[in-house]
Amino acid sequence: MIKKDIKVAVLGAGAMGCLFGGLLAEKGLDVILIDVWKEHVDTINKNGLKMDGYGGERFIKIKATTEPQTLGKVDAIIIMCKATALEQALINSKNIIGNNTVLMSFQNGIGHELIMKKIAGIEKVLGGTTTQAANILGPGNIKNHASLPSWIGEYEGGMSDRVNDIAETFTAHGLETIASENVKKRKWMKLFALTAIGPLSAMFDMNPVSYTHLTLPTKRIV
Repeated sequence: MIKKDIKVAVLGAGAMGCLFGGLLAEKGLDVILIDVWKEHVDTINKNGLKMDGYGGERFIKIKATTEPQTLGKVDAIIIMCKATALEQALINSKNIIGNNTVLMSFQNGIGHELIMKKIAGIEKVLGGTTTQAANILGPGNIKNHASLPSWIGEYEGGMSDRVNDIAETFTAHGLETIASENVKKRKWMKLFALTAIGPLSAMFDMNPVSYTHLTLPTKRIV
């Protein structure tokens, strides 16, 4: 069921957090970006989020804050902060987690969900992964490199109404999201791909985002 009135917080408004939040807000979803970079947040609140690259240059109106403790409860939290800052970021933002709030991480790597479960509770945590790519050009300015799918699912496997609802809602608001019965498999696929791409990028001095489409097949295997 596509829901237009859900509130979404993006914890970590770097390149990928701004990409996800910006795309959803551009299509009308209620989104708030949370980050510690004050200049970045102030620029977004003043001018909007500038998005270059795929889809064309534009400014997207979206809210941002450095003070999550001033916010109310949200329906969904997209985790995009650095792994080393994740636990403290979640502790600082506990007040936005309600009884029915779901959290999902699209970060690379394995293990973020364990921290999320520790802070928010096992029943609130979904798994996620993405083939999207972006980079920061400056305060309030990111570059979108493509339009590629993301996946979410119950972290322990299986399908659920909440996963289907979020996938449909995100997709309808500009962020293609596929509900997966085995999201752990998707996360491991991404990790294996990055273990090949990372060393090659370093050896040949290449930017990984220039061939991000190689990280995962786009066939919708769930």
